[in-house]
Amino acid sequence: MNWYRRALSGLLAGAMGVSLLGTAPVAAAAETRGAGTVQDAEGEITVTLRLDYPMTVSGWKARAPKVTLKRNGAALLQAGLEKAQTLPDGGKGSVEIALRTEGEEVRYVDMTFAGLSAREGENTYALSLEGTGFCPYTTPELTLDTHSKGVVLGTGDATFTLGDVTGDGLADQRDVARVRDALDTADAACDLNGDGVVDISDLATVTMAQDAQGTAQIFQTALIPANTLDLERIQEAVTAAAVVEGTVSDLFADNGQSVKLSPKGEENTITLPIPLTEEGVEMEEVAIVSSAAYPVETGVVVAETASGETLEIPFSQALPEGVYAITRTDDGRRTVTISLGNRVPVKKITIRVETKGDEPVVVEQIRFLQDIVPEEPAVHKPKVEQLRAEAGVESVTLRWKGVANITGYRVDYGTSPDALNQSVESGETTCVISKLEALKPYYFAVTPISDAGGSRWEGARSEVVTATPKVESRPDRPDRLQVEPGDSLLTVSWQPGKRTQYVRVEYRKKGEAAFQTLSGSFQNNSAVIGGLENGTEYEVRVYGVNELGQSPYSETVLGTPKAAEFETPDLPTANRLDNQSIIVSADYPSGNTDWTVSKGTLPGSVYDGDYRTSWVASTYNRSRAFTFTFDHAYSMDYLIYVPDLGNEPSGQKRPYRNFFDKFNVSINGQAVPEDQVSFEKGENNTYFIVKFPRSDVKTITVEGSQWAGAGNISLSEIAFYQYDGLADEINALFANESHTELAQGVEEGTIEALRTRASRAEAYYVDRKILLDELDNAQQLLEGRRNELMVYSGLQSRSAGADQAAFGQSASALQPLGVSARSGAWITVYVQGIQPGESVKLVQWQQYSETNATRAEYALRNGRNQIWLQVIGNSGLGERGGSLYVEYAGSHGEDIQLQIRDVSENKNVISVIPMLDLSGADWYGHSEQERKEQLKPYVEALKTYVAGLNLSNDQAKKTSIRNVTEVGGPGMLLSLPATQVLAGLGGAQASVEVMTDKLYDALCAWEELLFLANKTQGIISADTSFADYQYPMSTRHNIRFSRMFSGAFMFAAGSYVGIEFSETSGMVTGAPLAETGTGANALFGWGIAHEIGHNMDKIGKAEITNNIYSLVAQTAEETGELTGRSRLEESGFYSDIFQKTALGKPGEAANVFVQLGMYWQLHLAYDEGGSVLEGSGPLDFYNRFFTLWKSDAEKNVPVNDRIARLASQVAGKDLSAFFQHWGMELSQETLAYLAAQGEPEEREIWYLSDESRRLRLDGAERAHVTPTLESTASGGKTVELTISVDDPAMVQGYEILRNGTPVAFLCADGTAVQTYTDQVGAANHMVFTYQVRAIDKLGYEAGVSEEQQVRISYEKTLSPELYEIRRDEMGRVHITAREGLLSTAGLLLTGEAIPAEGNVQAWVTDDAGAQPLEGWTLARETSFQGGETFLCYFQKPGADADDTRIWIYDAAQIILTGIPEEMALEDIQLLDYPGDNIEFTPGASIGVLEEDFTYDTEEGKESIPAGTVIITGSYRGDPLYNKVRILGKFQERKPASDEAPVLRETVLEGDALLFAEIPEDGAVSDISDGFFLFVPLDQDLFKAVNEDHGEKPSAGTAVLIELKAQLYRGEDIEGNGERMTSDTLFISVPRYDSMPAIRFTTEE
Repeated sequence: MNWYRRALSGLLAGAMGVSLLGTAPVAAAAETRGAGTVQDAEGEITVTLRLDYPMTVSGWKARAPKVTLKRNGAALLQAGLEKAQTLPDGGKGSVEIALRTEGEEVRYVDMTFAGLSAREGENTYALSLEGTGFCPYTTPELTLDTHSKGVVLGTGDATFTLGDVTGDGLADQRDVARVRDALDTADAACDLNGDGVVDISDLATVTMAQDAQGTAQIFQTALIPANTLDLERIQEAVTAAAVVEGTVSDLFADNGQSVKLSPKGEENTITLPIPLTEEGVEMEEVAIVSSAAYPVETGVVVAETASGETLEIPFSQALPEGVYAITRTDDGRRTVTISLGNRVPVKKITIRVETKGDEPVVVEQIRFLQDIVPEEPAVHKPKVEQLRAEAGVESVTLRWKGVANITGYRVDYGTSPDALNQSVESGETTCVISKLEALKPYYFAVTPISDAGGSRWEGARSEVVTATPKVESRPDRPDRLQVEPGDSLLTVSWQPGKRTQYVRVEYRKKGEAAFQTLSGSFQNNSAVIGGLENGTEYEVRVYGVNELGQSPYSETVLGTPKAAEFETPDLPTANRLDNQSIIVSADYPSGNTDWTVSKGTLPGSVYDGDYRTSWVASTYNRSRAFTFTFDHAYSMDYLIYVPDLGNEPSGQKRPYRNFFDKFNVSINGQAVPEDQVSFEKGENNTYFIVKFPRSDVKTITVEGSQWAGAGNISLSEIAFYQYDGLADEINALFANESHTELAQGVEEGTIEALRTRASRAEAYYVDRKILLDELDNAQQLLEGRRNELMVYSGLQSRSAGADQAAFGQSASALQPLGVSARSGAWITVYVQGIQPGESVKLVQWQQYSETNATRAEYALRNGRNQIWLQVIGNSGLGERGGSLYVEYAGSHGEDIQLQIRDVSENKNVISVIPMLDLSGADWYGHSEQERKEQLKPYVEALKTYVAGLNLSNDQAKKTSIRNVTEVGGPGMLLSLPATQVLAGLGGAQASVEVMTDKLYDALCAWEELLFLANKTQGIISADTSFADYQYPMSTRHNIRFSRMFSGAFMFAAGSYVGIEFSETSGMVTGAPLAETGTGANALFGWGIAHEIGHNMDKIGKAEITNNIYSLVAQTAEETGELTGRSRLEESGFYSDIFQKTALGKPGEAANVFVQLGMYWQLHLAYDEGGSVLEGSGPLDFYNRFFTLWKSDAEKNVPVNDRIARLASQVAGKDLSAFFQHWGMELSQETLAYLAAQGEPEEREIWYLSDESRRLRLDGAERAHVTPTLESTASGGKTVELTISVDDPAMVQGYEILRNGTPVAFLCADGTAVQTYTDQVGAANHMVFTYQVRAIDKLGYEAGVSEEQQVRISYEKTLSPELYEIRRDEMGRVHITAREGLLSTAGLLLTGEAIPAEGNVQAWVTDDAGAQPLEGWTLARETSFQGGETFLCYFQKPGADADDTRIWIYDAAQIILTGIPEEMALEDIQLLDYPGDNIEFTPGASIGVLEEDFTYDTEEGKESIPAGTVIITGSYRGDPLYNKVRILGKFQERKPASDEAPVLRETVLEGDALLFAEIPEDGAVSDISDGFFLFVPLDQDLFKAVNEDHGEKPSAGTAVLIELKAQLYRGEDIEGNGERMTSDTLFISVPRYDSMPAIRFTTEE
């Protein structure tokens, strides 16, 4: 039997070399090339060949390696790889070979094939490599189309494989046998590393090469511009920006030609704009090659990405002044490389180069690189294979083939294969990822990891797989259905409900019985219904579909197709002047005309009576003025301006008519003051009535102006009108502009005379019905019926901008007018008192509105305002219309008065609704009785109003525009259904007094809720008492009834909160804290505070930080103390919170309530007690925090860093530990900032709960307990921990530490003994050290247990879910893989049916269809020996019975013979790869050699002398990859001290010898019973050991007391990337004179 050793010093030498990847290709004498056409397209192929096993330079040369470049299958170039060389071009391209060496060993061989044709038809290449002892290898096809190529391969990665010693082109068993037979000889063919002797290194190399097959890595490297870019366009851009000497296309070709560039202008900067492609060119680096004499050294690269992002990367390679340098490979060129950070699609690159004075730069090439080939490509790490993803209900189950000798796996996932930004860890080869969004593709990858030995190791990430989670139920209803009419068609759009796979569309003519289904399944949220009848009204509805069925139908909406032609506006005809008769000349803005969309001949096309012709401006920042000159002066006071009645031709295709916001007018060359020009809109903005002071007009200039962000102004037709005094005479009846007072002297006869004239008037710009209504208005005033008018006097100034500036917060500026109006109709609003520079808006809010169609607004001016109330949203969703409001932010609101007039014939457009609108002056400073007196009239009006509504069902109550009421207080405005408010106040049967009391309580509750919110956010100071409080902002929180989207019952929309119909009555049922009584308070519940929190949230962590406001409101008690039970407490979230913080893994918690815990714990830790209603204390922390936040403190750092900085500043503590336990990854600058805020927080506040604060405020003291721990391995992968504590009353819980790292937090249950089961995952044959830390309820460490060690060691078996097992008709056990192949290493039998004798055979095949035992492989034959378990590992086919190697089979079927019939199938298990294991030799782990031990090495014989202390044991693993370390535990007593001695652990120095049998075939691999021997270097350590360790050594002396063995495994035979794979428990070191004698015997 032959043995060999493996020493820790590294007998098998070799390491990866360090060098630059290749060198710049040497340019051959270049032929003259053109301007960069496709015919001149060239690229290159770079190759890095990695020598994975050590090889000397002479050994490399002796193997005569060579490479052949083929094009279209024919050899093009051939070169030897044994030395550095450059071959001439010869018209076929060039190749440069470079060796990278380290000492006498070759590490890498670099090849560059340059000047290769990239023209279509002659751009397909392949590389073939061959050499003595190598298996020939040919790469896949390499096509030089868009990019050059980079190739990476190695001699040990199954590509250019070293190991063919027989010369047959293969590395197989014959080669292994040949090397084995040549061991200890100088056989040159078998000396694979060229060191002159055939040894174990050569045997290892050929063993690993057996049957290896692999593929080289292929990279897309430099862009080939001639094939991808518009070089003429680039030349145009570059020459326009810089002075160019040479051909611009040479900048992008490696042709030896250079381009001299100089700045244009006086600045010392050269700008090179390089437009690429609209879709973007993927790249990661930009490289600029320039002349060393005139180099590019300093500048900026600006990359404009396809997503619209702009990256600006400065670069500099300038040397200090007076310093000059050359490189060892100086070829007269300088290369600057600029990284873009990661690979991005770039549309344009701009390079700005700084020059030295007026010196030019000379550029030889600019390269755009997509993939960056690593300079030192490494051997692949262990990698997860056979990853499979199976979609479940809102989850995905992952399964994969296990990796040996690790402790677990990290699963990375996300919604893009390039952004796997979420992760979980698993100890198994399965993992279920839950809480995923159904029907959205997710991507997954798995990485093997190991935390053993105190360091983190990661293998290679698996391939990415994808799966789309399934739905748990049918889709939610689609929302926001809209229809847009077209010519014979309707365009339908919608918002799909959750879990929708696709949508179907149904339609019918209104009134028909059956719907038709539009052909197709729609996934892009829109569809077009064609073939419809113009002018016919259609009903449309949609529904969602998924694999479980269809959703409820959407709302049904109406749409009417119409021909794609202009509707001629119905302009007034009275007193209209004939343009053709009066206009003698016209000037138009010829310099601002978009000729692509303007129609007709200008300027005549704007006054020819044809609405199909028009002018459209090309930009907003040049004149848009038209000037008209008349044949003589005409008296005028208005004109009509008709815009282009079509839509923009591209982009959003918005109507031109909707862009106007004002007009400028000049008369006879004099500008009319802006405040004297006003305009009114015609129906649907089809025309604008531009009004100005009455003048005699000879020339007039009119210019439309647009609002910010609008499209361009247009003009289709202009109309002029001669002055007629009727409207002015009627207006003169009134003494004010609001038409609420009559002028002096108005009599009945005056009114009637004007009525007669108005009744006869033709169409006038003021509609006849409006003139007649004004006369009715005068009649009402004349008869003293002013109370019939709808008048609103005195506006509040409510400014969102002012509030934002003063408080950092704003809300709704709406002021209700107490009326609701039907849309699609005219009303008039008469206004007086608007001061110059101020504005008033009329706002209509659609009743029961959807979020995408809520309001329309209209600018009001003094005097008459004719307003067409446009339809908001879709018809078919109920009545169109809703409440009217004004918005005003000026300072003269008391002077403003409005009158609203319903000008409809039946007066059915406007309804007066119940309204209560209390200002701060109405509320504050008044007694309860005084306040209730203001409420009582509203309650009475509400009862009367609702009684007259006669709404039969809930749908009518939701959609009726009359079922609305407004309830306003100082800080809130409730816009709710009148029927629901009445119901909330007690219903129609309740008395006015009861209803008034309830309403008063509700208003008080709103005041308190907003007081809490404002104090939380720092809008009011922390010491404000509620008794002194007045709502500070001018804008108010608007809570309004809204149409919900699927699954919602409330939502926040910035300026308002929308609530569902069923929730509206609850908005008037609140009560102040003083009336709380038992249970929760009545501040309207979690939802309202949650939505208000959304609108007030400053941090911006949606569904998390907005809930700070909810928790504040929820925990407010009757006394005003914030000590109530929170949702985190009630719903049991603290266990999850503590689990998150114990582990401290990076990233936010997936559960928003768990993450909310981080913010709430800051309140729990630092806010004091007392009543929040009486002053400071309970809300000081966030009051100060948000005050700082809104002051822009630390605003220039990332949001998480900012949160941490401000929190530490407020707390006056270093809170870095707190935020790190919450998974925040903070910058070093932020950590330093936190440290400067104060001492680290003594408490572990990440373990605080609501009870913690209550106890702190009650004066509870820190707890001190003595926890004890017992640990027991059970069930293979689990460890049972039993925790005992002497006084559990104040214990919050126990932090469980495994190997010094927290792995869990066990919440205390109040008992003295608790248990915890730890799952150790994939780890096996390892020792785990457990400890628990008891944390008290105040967040202090209360006690720490002693450490307990337990070793996990079990036989790892495959999951029975992976296979089916049965007995066939012959009694054989037949095992079949359910999917794919089973990777198994052996057989484990358990139970009482194991026989004491007899043979068992295991047969395997990888053919799922193979008939039993036909062509199958015998994996193992062995004998039973009785006992409770039977274990056997599979062997290599044909191996001897005593072969100790473990052989892994990938099997589709397994048949076992000899298994007793009485053995239960569940007692038969398949072994997984067993993994490494190390154990001490029982009875001889530490001893003294009885006689010299001599063994063979590569250098000859070596001996260990008798009397040497040695350590022995066994291992399971691969001696080529394993190493053994011995860890010693030392005990040291402090000088002059009786304190407990100090313990430390240190790796012992010495030689570790690994012994393994070399099998007959020479293929060394994993073995089941290897042997190790360790010879400590310091023998005296063992001679100083006291047997019982009880005697005190002299102070300062370290005594060795215990040892443990550790087994490590490297990723390659050099030991790179090593990880610990197994270790033992500590064993005591015996006294030297009592150590056993050890003698070795060997068998030849």
